[in-house]
Amino acid sequence: MAVKTAAGANLWFIVAHEDLDSVDSFLYDPNFQRIAITSHYGKIKVYSLGRETGNLAGLWTHEVTETIPRAVFFGDHGNSLSVYAMEGGTIHSYDSETSTEKSVTSLKTAIGNVDVCTNTGHFVIDNMFNGFDLYSPNRTSPIHTFKVEITARFIKTIVFGEGGQIIVAGSDHGKVYLFGTGQKDVQQVLRHGNRDQIIQVVATKSTKTEHIVVSGASSGNFGINVWKKVESLFTQVMNQIYALRIYRPGNKRLMKP
Repeated sequence: MAVKTAAGANLWFIVAHEDLDSVDSFLYDPNFQRIAITSHYGKIKVYSLGRETGNLAGLWTHEVTETIPRAVFFGDHGNSLSVYAMEGGTIHSYDSETSTEKSVTSLKTAIGNVDVCTNTGHFVIDNMFNGFDLYSPNRTSPIHTFKVEITARFIKTIVFGEGGQIIVAGSDHGKVYLFGTGQKDVQQVLRHGNRDQIIQVVATKSTKTEHIVVSGASSGNFGINVWKKVESLFTQVMNQIYALRIYRPGNKRLMKP
Protein backbone atom coordinates (compact mmCIF):
# COMPACT_ATOMS: atom_id res chain seq x y z
CA MET A 1 0.00 0.00 0.00
CA ALA A 2 1.41 3.41 -0.95
CA VAL A 3 0.61 6.99 0.01
CA LYS A 4 1.57 9.63 -2.55
CA THR A 5 1.74 13.39 -2.78
CA ALA A 6 -0.49 15.25 -5.22
CA ALA A 7 2.46 15.27 -7.62
CA GLY A 8 2.66 11.47 -7.50
CA ALA A 9 5.76 11.03 -5.33
CA ASN A 10 5.71 8.30 -2.66
CA LEU A 11 5.49 9.56 0.92
CA TRP A 12 5.83 6.01 2.18
CA PHE A 13 5.17 2.49 1.00
CA ILE A 14 3.99 -0.48 3.09
CA VAL A 15 4.46 -4.13 2.19
CA ALA A 16 1.54 -5.08 4.38
CA HIS A 17 1.35 -8.78 3.60
CA GLU A 18 3.58 -11.35 1.97
CA ASP A 19 2.87 -14.64 0.15
CA LEU A 20 0.57 -13.15 -2.49
CA ASP A 21 -1.84 -12.06 0.24
CA SER A 22 -4.09 -9.08 -0.51
CA VAL A 23 -5.30 -6.07 1.48
CA ASP A 24 -9.01 -6.44 2.25
CA SER A 25 -9.47 -3.29 4.33
CA PHE A 26 -7.56 -0.45 5.95
CA LEU A 27 -8.36 2.60 8.06
CA TYR A 28 -6.55 5.58 9.55
CA ASP A 29 -7.15 6.84 13.09
CA PRO A 30 -6.41 10.58 13.43
CA ASN A 31 -6.55 10.45 17.25
CA PHE A 32 -3.34 8.44 17.65
CA GLN A 33 -2.07 8.50 14.04
CA ARG A 34 -2.47 4.73 13.58
CA ILE A 35 -3.20 2.71 10.45
CA ALA A 36 -4.92 -0.68 10.66
CA ILE A 37 -4.73 -3.12 7.73
CA THR A 38 -6.39 -6.52 7.28
CA SER A 39 -5.60 -9.19 4.71
CA HIS A 40 -7.59 -11.79 2.81
CA TYR A 41 -5.74 -14.55 4.68
CA GLY A 42 -6.70 -13.24 8.11
CA LYS A 43 -3.78 -11.04 9.14
CA ILE A 44 -4.34 -7.82 11.11
CA LYS A 45 -1.54 -5.26 11.29
CA VAL A 46 -1.44 -1.90 13.04
CA TYR A 47 1.15 0.79 12.28
CA SER A 48 1.98 4.00 14.11
CA LEU A 49 2.63 7.15 12.10
CA GLY A 50 5.23 9.48 13.64
CA ARG A 51 3.65 12.83 14.44
CA GLU A 52 6.81 14.82 13.68
CA THR A 53 8.71 12.60 11.23
CA GLY A 54 5.86 11.02 9.30
CA ASN A 55 7.66 7.66 9.50
CA LEU A 56 5.70 4.42 9.93
CA ALA A 57 6.51 1.85 12.59
CA GLY A 58 4.87 -1.53 13.08
CA LEU A 59 2.89 -1.58 16.33
CA TRP A 60 1.47 -5.09 16.42
CA THR A 61 0.33 -8.04 14.30
CA HIS A 62 -2.47 -10.50 14.93
CA GLU A 63 -4.24 -13.20 12.94
CA VAL A 64 -7.76 -14.62 12.81
CA THR A 65 -8.18 -18.14 11.45
CA GLU A 66 -10.74 -19.70 9.11
CA THR A 67 -12.29 -16.38 8.17
CA ILE A 68 -11.68 -13.21 6.17
CA PRO A 69 -11.50 -9.92 8.12
CA ARG A 70 -13.75 -7.89 5.82
CA ALA A 71 -13.60 -4.51 7.56
CA VAL A 72 -11.86 -2.68 10.38
CA PHE A 73 -13.00 0.34 12.41
CA PHE A 74 -11.46 2.36 15.22
CA GLY A 75 -13.70 3.27 18.15
CA ASP A 76 -13.63 4.86 21.59
CA HIS A 77 -11.67 7.85 20.27
CA GLY A 78 -9.08 5.53 18.73
CA ASN A 79 -8.50 3.37 21.82
CA SER A 80 -10.24 0.28 20.42
CA LEU A 81 -10.17 -1.55 17.11
CA SER A 82 -13.07 -3.66 15.81
CA VAL A 83 -12.48 -6.27 13.11
CA TYR A 84 -15.51 -7.68 11.28
CA ALA A 85 -14.98 -11.26 10.09
CA MET A 86 -16.84 -12.56 7.07
CA GLU A 87 -17.79 -16.26 7.29
CA GLY A 88 -18.50 -16.62 10.98
CA GLY A 89 -20.14 -13.24 11.38
CA THR A 90 -17.88 -12.42 14.33
CA ILE A 91 -16.69 -9.03 15.60
CA HIS A 92 -13.28 -9.04 17.30
CA SER A 93 -12.52 -6.05 19.53
CA TYR A 94 -8.90 -5.21 20.43
CA ASP A 95 -7.02 -2.60 22.40
CA SER A 96 -5.61 -0.61 19.49
CA GLU A 97 -2.28 0.01 21.26
CA THR A 98 -1.51 -3.35 22.88
CA SER A 99 -3.51 -5.79 20.67
CA THR A 100 -5.19 -7.26 23.77
CA GLU A 101 -8.45 -8.88 22.68
CA LYS A 102 -11.32 -7.31 24.61
CA SER A 103 -14.26 -9.29 23.27
CA VAL A 104 -15.63 -11.48 20.49
CA THR A 105 -19.25 -11.01 19.41
CA SER A 106 -21.10 -13.38 17.08
CA LEU A 107 -23.90 -12.24 14.80
CA LYS A 108 -26.52 -14.53 13.30
CA THR A 109 -25.35 -14.08 9.69
CA ALA A 110 -22.18 -13.71 7.69
CA ILE A 111 -20.70 -10.23 7.18
CA GLY A 112 -20.23 -9.37 3.52
CA ASN A 113 -19.56 -5.72 4.24
CA VAL A 114 -20.15 -3.25 7.06
CA ASP A 115 -20.32 0.43 7.94
CA VAL A 116 -20.35 2.09 11.36
CA CYS A 117 -22.15 5.36 12.05
CA THR A 118 -19.82 7.75 13.86
CA ASN A 119 -22.78 9.71 15.26
CA THR A 120 -24.77 6.87 16.85
CA GLY A 121 -22.45 3.86 16.97
CA HIS A 122 -24.99 1.82 15.00
CA PHE A 123 -23.60 -0.49 12.35
CA VAL A 124 -25.12 -2.03 9.25
CA ILE A 125 -24.00 -5.19 7.44
CA ASP A 126 -24.55 -6.92 4.12
CA ASN A 127 -25.81 -10.24 5.50
CA MET A 128 -25.19 -12.05 2.17
CA PHE A 129 -28.59 -13.73 2.48
CA ASN A 130 -31.63 -11.51 2.08
CA GLY A 131 -30.41 -7.93 2.39
CA PHE A 132 -28.92 -5.66 5.03
CA ASP A 133 -29.15 -5.70 8.84
CA LEU A 134 -29.03 -2.65 11.11
CA TYR A 135 -27.62 -3.15 14.62
CA SER A 136 -27.37 -0.91 17.66
CA PRO A 137 -24.13 -1.02 19.69
CA ASN A 138 -23.54 -4.14 21.84
CA ARG A 139 -26.47 -6.07 20.35
CA THR A 140 -26.31 -9.36 18.45
CA SER A 141 -29.82 -9.18 16.97
CA PRO A 142 -30.67 -6.59 14.29
CA ILE A 143 -33.03 -3.69 14.86
CA HIS A 144 -34.21 -3.92 11.25
CA THR A 145 -33.56 -6.15 8.27
CA PHE A 146 -33.83 -4.28 4.97
CA LYS A 147 -34.77 -6.99 2.51
CA VAL A 148 -33.49 -6.66 -1.06
CA GLU A 149 -33.72 -9.06 -3.97
CA ILE A 150 -30.48 -11.07 -4.32
CA THR A 151 -29.81 -12.99 -7.52
CA ALA A 152 -26.05 -13.57 -7.15
CA ARG A 153 -23.61 -13.87 -4.25
CA PHE A 154 -21.68 -10.64 -4.65
CA ILE A 155 -20.38 -8.55 -1.77
CA LYS A 156 -21.88 -5.05 -1.86
CA THR A 157 -20.89 -1.82 -0.16
CA ILE A 158 -23.36 -0.36 2.32
CA VAL A 159 -22.86 3.03 3.99
CA PHE A 160 -24.61 5.52 6.24
CA GLY A 161 -25.53 8.93 4.87
CA GLU A 162 -27.07 12.25 5.91
CA GLY A 163 -25.51 12.09 9.37
CA GLY A 164 -26.74 8.56 10.01
CA GLN A 165 -30.35 9.19 8.99
CA ILE A 166 -30.22 6.98 5.89
CA ILE A 167 -28.48 3.82 4.68
CA VAL A 168 -27.33 3.52 1.07
CA ALA A 169 -26.77 0.07 -0.42
CA GLY A 170 -25.70 -1.39 -3.73
CA SER A 171 -27.23 -4.40 -5.47
CA ASP A 172 -26.61 -7.13 -8.04
CA HIS A 173 -29.32 -5.82 -10.39
CA GLY A 174 -28.43 -2.25 -11.33
CA LYS A 175 -30.12 -0.36 -8.48
CA VAL A 176 -29.06 1.63 -5.44
CA TYR A 177 -31.34 1.49 -2.40
CA LEU A 178 -31.89 4.24 0.20
CA PHE A 179 -33.38 3.21 3.55
CA GLY A 180 -34.31 5.35 6.54
CA THR A 181 -32.66 4.12 9.73
CA GLY A 182 -35.93 4.51 11.62
CA GLN A 183 -38.07 2.45 9.24
CA LYS A 184 -38.01 -0.80 7.28
CA ASP A 185 -39.34 0.51 3.98
CA VAL A 186 -37.26 1.77 1.07
CA GLN A 187 -37.14 5.57 0.89
CA GLN A 188 -35.92 5.76 -2.69
CA VAL A 189 -34.52 3.50 -5.41
CA LEU A 190 -31.86 4.98 -7.70
CA ARG A 191 -31.61 3.28 -11.08
CA HIS A 192 -27.90 3.16 -11.83
CA GLY A 193 -28.04 0.99 -14.94
CA ASN A 194 -29.36 -2.19 -16.50
CA ARG A 195 -30.50 -5.17 -14.48
CA ASP A 196 -27.36 -7.15 -15.33
CA GLN A 197 -25.08 -4.53 -13.72
CA ILE A 198 -23.53 -5.23 -10.33
CA ILE A 199 -23.43 -2.13 -8.12
CA GLN A 200 -20.76 -3.08 -5.60
CA VAL A 201 -19.53 0.39 -4.62
CA VAL A 202 -21.45 3.28 -3.05
CA ALA A 203 -20.29 6.34 -1.10
CA THR A 204 -21.95 9.32 0.58
CA LYS A 205 -20.99 12.87 1.48
CA SER A 206 -22.99 15.60 3.20
CA THR A 207 -22.50 19.35 3.54
CA LYS A 208 -24.69 22.00 5.18
CA THR A 209 -26.64 22.49 1.95
CA GLU A 210 -26.68 19.14 0.12
CA HIS A 211 -26.26 15.38 0.31
CA ILE A 212 -24.32 13.39 -2.30
CA VAL A 213 -24.51 9.69 -3.23
CA VAL A 214 -22.00 8.10 -5.61
CA SER A 215 -22.52 4.63 -7.10
CA GLY A 216 -20.12 2.52 -9.14
CA ALA A 217 -20.72 -0.59 -11.27
CA SER A 218 -18.24 -3.48 -11.39
CA SER A 219 -19.71 -4.93 -14.58
CA GLY A 220 -21.14 -3.75 -17.89
CA ASN A 221 -19.72 -0.33 -18.75
CA PHE A 222 -18.24 0.14 -15.24
CA GLY A 223 -20.17 3.39 -14.87
CA ILE A 224 -20.05 5.92 -12.05
CA ASN A 225 -23.18 7.92 -11.17
CA VAL A 226 -23.47 10.94 -8.86
CA TRP A 227 -26.76 11.87 -7.18
CA LYS A 228 -27.58 15.01 -5.20
CA LYS A 229 -30.31 16.07 -2.81
CA VAL A 230 -30.44 19.74 -1.79
CA GLU A 231 -31.18 20.32 1.90
CA SER A 232 -34.71 21.72 1.69
CA LEU A 233 -38.20 21.13 3.03
CA PHE A 234 -39.33 20.74 -0.58
CA THR A 235 -36.65 18.29 -1.73
CA GLN A 236 -36.88 14.77 -0.35
CA VAL A 237 -35.30 12.71 -3.14
CA MET A 238 -31.96 12.27 -4.85
CA ASN A 239 -31.57 13.54 -8.42
CA GLN A 240 -28.88 12.38 -10.81
CA ILE A 241 -26.43 15.16 -11.72
CA TYR A 242 -23.55 13.31 -13.38
CA ALA A 243 -22.75 10.00 -15.06
CA LEU A 244 -19.45 8.57 -16.26
CA ARG A 245 -19.33 5.52 -18.49
CA ILE A 246 -15.99 3.76 -18.77
CA TYR A 247 -15.69 1.41 -21.70
CA ARG A 248 -12.98 -1.11 -22.42
CA PRO A 249 -9.55 -0.01 -23.77
CA GLY A 250 -9.76 1.46 -27.24
CA ASN A 251 -13.22 2.94 -26.74
CA LYS A 252 -14.03 6.53 -25.78
CA ARG A 253 -15.44 7.73 -22.50
CA LEU A 254 -18.92 9.15 -22.49
CA MET A 255 -19.87 11.76 -19.90
CA LYS A 256 -23.35 13.04 -19.23
CA PRO A 257 -24.22 16.09 -17.13
